Amino acid sequence: MIFNNTLLTWHGSGYVGLVGAVHACLAGYKVIIYDPDSAVVDAVNSGSPRAGEYLGYIDQNVKELVANGMLSATADFESIKHNPIHLLAVPTEKGNVPYMNIVKGVIQSLLTTIPDGGIVVVESTLVPGTIDSLKLSDSQKIKFHIAVCPRLDWFADSTKNLTNLPRIVGGLTKKATEVVAELLAPICKDIHKTDYRVAEMAKAGQNALYHIQIMAAYQMAKAYQGHVDMNEVLEAIGLHWRLPNLYLGLGTSGRCVSMGNRYITHGYKNLTGDPHFDALSLFNTAIYADNDWREVIGDFITKRFSMYESTQVKILILGIAYSPNFSDFGNSAGLQVAEYLHEHAWNVYIHDPLISRYTLEKVTQVPFFHGEDVDVVLLATAHDVYNTYDLLNYLRKGQLVIDATGLWDREPHKENMKKNGITYIRVGEKGWMDK
Repeated sequence: MIFNNTLLTWHGSGYVGLVGAVHACLAGYKVIIYDPDSAVVDAVNSGSPRAGEYLGYIDQNVKELVANGMLSATADFESIKHNPIHLLAVPTEKGNVPYMNIVKGVIQSLLTTIPDGGIVVVESTLVPGTIDSLKLSDSQKIKFHIAVCPRLDWFADSTKNLTNLPRIVGGLTKKATEVVAELLAPICKDIHKTDYRVAEMAKAGQNALYHIQIMAAYQMAKAYQGHVDMNEVLEAIGLHWRLPNLYLGLGTSGRCVSMGNRYITHGYKNLTGDPHFDALSLFNTAIYADNDWREVIGDFITKRFSMYESTQVKILILGIAYSPNFSDFGNSAGLQVAEYLHEHAWNVYIHDPLISRYTLEKVTQVPFFHGEDVDVVLLATAHDVYNTYDLLNYLRKGQLVIDATGLWDREPHKENMKKNGITYIRVGEKGWMDK
């Protein structure tokens, strides 16, 4: 098939859909984004998309693509439902729980409107078994080219983008795999062809296995906290060429890694009906260990004070985004620790230089920091702005500073804190839970 000057229809204008659409435009495709939110559509068509900050790593001007007629958006499903090629980047989570209804509904709807030979590419992360649960007929599998093609790119690192990372393409038929691989080849240079069941499980499995390794490190840190500096241990472990570099913090943040085990266990539950996930005990344990660690951090702070003091003590959590110098806060460990403290009636404030208080006020009841005099400072995310000691004018004598990132575990920060009577503790250092 020849795809020159082809129009692609992208469903969803979140960071995954928007970045994919822009990369497709740069590869020569024209793209129309469908999103039911008219405000999101207006933002794309004005050249200032809601998720535009995720395009920073490719330095792409959406205004230019819109002006050149390469990119547009619409909230009118009727206008795009007959287009032949659709890529789905719609949400598959709801309240941090896998939720397949939206993506399944879109697929089922499109198969009643797109022409014979039409293409449906599913980029959204799927629970294993989702495509089979659609119970598509053999004629539908032959008539349309349907493929599961999870995304592996990472928007905070320009070296890990859609063009240079492997792209998994798993069609419902061998013909579908070949057609979709050809469609994506101008965008993604390294195509890995497989079947849809493998593709479904691959993305969730990647995140799940990485999450298990991370939580194993956290469990070691909790078990050995009085005997060794676990930060140094993890640094030494990471020297082995087979193992990734692992770091401690407030738990696993982000929209992907921490959700991987939930996708895998939900798929197994749907397949077998086993609600206890006995065959996936490691996966289930990682989920519980992550939640437990957030409570460990919260309890570590509060056990230093009486419940009476909870009405007096003020706690500040710095960094709600899940990655340094990045504005996304999906499944943020920092925010979840703040909410845990807030729910237990502690006076807690949040701050992040990359996220406006108006944005955070829409998703949490934890108040934004306005310069209040605080007793405890918890550094959750190592934004560059927090690395300048002069900017931390809210640090004062008698405070407890807990560094979950290691950003301040260096001079002159540690020496300045010591001189000013501030107690500094780094998460993971020897005996930190007993200090």
